[in-house]
Amino acid sequence: MIVVTQNTYKCRLCGSEEYFLLLTGCKSSLGESYCLRKCKKCSFTTTYPIPAEETLKRCYNDSYWLSSKESASFLFKLLFFFRMRGILVELKRLIPRGGCVLDWGAGDGTWIRLIRRNGFEGWGFDQYAKIPNDKFLKQGTIETIKFPEHCFDAITCFHVLEHLTNPIDSVKKAMEMLKKGGIMIVEVPNIVSWGFEIFKGKWQPLEIPTHLNHFSLESLQKLFSIINNSEIVKVGFFSHRVSPSALALSLFPFFSPKKIRRIYDNKYPFFLMVIYLCVQLLFYPFAIIESLFKRGEVIRLYIRKTER
Repeated sequence: MIVVTQNTYKCRLCGSEEYFLLLTGCKSSLGESYCLRKCKKCSFTTTYPIPAEETLKRCYNDSYWLSSKESASFLFKLLFFFRMRGILVELKRLIPRGGCVLDWGAGDGTWIRLIRRNGFEGWGFDQYAKIPNDKFLKQGTIETIKFPEHCFDAITCFHVLEHLTNPIDSVKKAMEMLKKGGIMIVEVPNIVSWGFEIFKGKWQPLEIPTHLNHFSLESLQKLFSIINNSEIVKVGFFSHRVSPSALALSLFPFFSPKKIRRIYDNKYPFFLMVIYLCVQLLFYPFAIIESLFKRGEVIRLYIRKTER
């Protein structure tokens, strides 16, 4: 693998100008071609070139999101609770009952509604999602949203950091909103997973071009070492919600919810959903095994805001 030095390239995490070409010829859903550049110094991997804002807006169309009918269905609510209950248990252990939680990248607010039903005060915001009529959900970015400093006991950040143009400044802004001793829960795809090693450019969590950043544990640790008032207290490599589906969709991309919604008028037919869930079950053992070797499909960090 050749190290390339180019004056126009600078790692958005450590500032180094040396990188590896990790992957080339990555095609987006819009037909554009991208590559992955991996920083030699900190292992942070970026999509290159960074797409324009207008390109990203075209990607976040209606098929990107669950319809309100899908998210309101009993089956969806049951599956979502099963997949998120582990995080809910950790949240109850780590912050006071009734604590205030902010969901960064809240989508339609499904997670916020679940944590509110479990005794927390929940707020959320999202940049691109169509926000429902809910006073606890806001439209905006971490830079534009208006919340006081030091007001949240926890911030959840599921599959958000990979979308950020400037992850350092955005995470710093989020940490300012946390109380001292507060917890940030971060989950991102793992670029050194066995799934990526096997599927390469067909690995579903690449999500080119909406995923601008591709993290390893090393690069995530580098990010939070720059945020010097933070301490990583727990690391995981498995997600009930993401790990089996990432493997299933890498091998059987037809079942991608975005593709199905485009075909079926923004709906995911029940019979296809049942087949898709059965396919995911087949991948559960592999997803669990790879996570035991720290090569799972995701990385989940629990970060405490320290006194420094």
